[in-house]
Amino acid sequence: MERKDLKLWARKEANNHRWQIWKCLLIILLVTLGLIVSLILIFNWLLSLKTTSIIGVLDFVIVLAILLAYLFSAGFSTQFYCYIKEIINNGNSDLNLLKTSFITYIRNGFICWLIFFIDLLGMFLFILPGIFLLIKFLPVPYLLANHQEMNVIDILKTSWQMMSLNKMKDLLLLILSFAGWFILGIFTFLIGFIWALPYFLLALSRFFIILENEYFGLEEIQNEDNSKEIQEFALLNNLDVMGNNIYGLFNDFPVVIKVLPENTIIKISIAGNKRSRIDNYFAKLERLGFLKTINYSNDIITISIISQNLNNVYETLKNITMIIRKIGYQPACCHCHCNKPVSFCLYHGEIVYVCKDCFNELKNKQSVPKEKYSIGFLGAVLGALFGGLIWILIYQFTAFGRITGYIIALLAILGYQKFAGRLSLSGLIISGLCSVVSLLVAEFFGLSLQIFLATRIDSLIQAIILTPNFIMHSDIIYLVVKDILFGLCFMAIAFIQYSYSLTHTEKKPNIVKLDKTA
Repeated sequence: MERKDLKLWARKEANNHRWQIWKCLLIILLVTLGLIVSLILIFNWLLSLKTTSIIGVLDFVIVLAILLAYLFSAGFSTQFYCYIKEIINNGNSDLNLLKTSFITYIRNGFICWLIFFIDLLGMFLFILPGIFLLIKFLPVPYLLANHQEMNVIDILKTSWQMMSLNKMKDLLLLILSFAGWFILGIFTFLIGFIWALPYFLLALSRFFIILENEYFGLEEIQNEDNSKEIQEFALLNNLDVMGNNIYGLFNDFPVVIKVLPENTIIKISIAGNKRSRIDNYFAKLERLGFLKTINYSNDIITISIISQNLNNVYETLKNITMIIRKIGYQPACCHCHCNKPVSFCLYHGEIVYVCKDCFNELKNKQSVPKEKYSIGFLGAVLGALFGGLIWILIYQFTAFGRITGYIIALLAILGYQKFAGRLSLSGLIISGLCSVVSLLVAEFFGLSLQIFLATRIDSLIQAIILTPNFIMHSDIIYLVVKDILFGLCFMAIAFIQYSYSLTHTEKKPNIVKLDKTA
């Protein structure tokens, strides 16, 4: 895929999956920050003991703990590539993909540390060797996430072989083409990264997927060429196309064909009772090399074809529809499985074929879950607390930490929405109250931590006790009020965005009819 086409695809997908990607990134950030805060508290407690029996091993414990924390965080972050690959392949993903064993996290983190050390060594020798090694090993985190069966040597060897000189040039040019976006993100006080980062990560991940498929001999869908092939296939067989879906009547049977990067899925709904005969036929079909799986359950035939070769799709459809008709099966509604005239519809993003009765049933079905205010409040509190924790940490290092007000509001809203099941204006108000309280508390404790680090006060508790006295000074209270006002302004951006979305987004019906009708 050309760089221009890759970026056009990534920009389009980023608009559809921006918040889904940020949700994953924020979880990775929160886990990392939570680990750092835990270590800070543990180290402060150990230092406060001042016991001679531990003073000799304290430095070793601190170094070991920091190393383990880094390895775990780096290993956890690599799982992001599993998450984003699922988005690219299937249009959706699951946060459970971030989960793996603790040993795997440490292993992946160790390999990332090893790569960092190799790149750093190259930079010390000369700048160009360092850049060369950096690009050569850039696919390593992706390979770690998606090929956990490979050992360290295989990972490094595969990455080295995948990145030929031409591929290195393509990857370097792709990264440099985002320089303008990164500069814009910096000059907009990091706000621009809300748009730029998902765009960049999707383009980079898609590049790695293409690279992986070429290296392992898999076929990759090329958007433009594949789209033309799909259109031609649909036209020749009197079918319709929507995205990577082909649907319509094939030999009078309603079919939906979904063309994915690694395989093609065919679904046919039928009605009949000749199960043994159809099972015998499918057993013969499974011998074909291009068939991955074939399954018949709940009166729906589901076939997975390994490649995207539409000639194989045509031959499979032709043979199966002829045989099932000969056996005595008839076309059916995929919902009630009765032999009735069906319409092709879009139901929660999936193309289905249903009869008139089922269409009316699904249309009237309540799809909006009941809002659970009390549980939603708990989610808003937890989200706001996590955001407040980020505020406290960033407060120590940069004045730009005030932008964290946006993150506090965003996490409170997402927490409420996740726990309550949905978000309404009432939920937005609850999230707003939790966010404001979290901001005030975070400002207080952030100042306390700064006082503790800047003075010789014995403990953090004592710094917290003395904080109100510090705030009473005119210079300090001016800075505190300034921080809070800026934080509230950034917080308002998030709430304006969500309130506009709630009041201006039209309610979409559960199910929408498409053109094709049987």
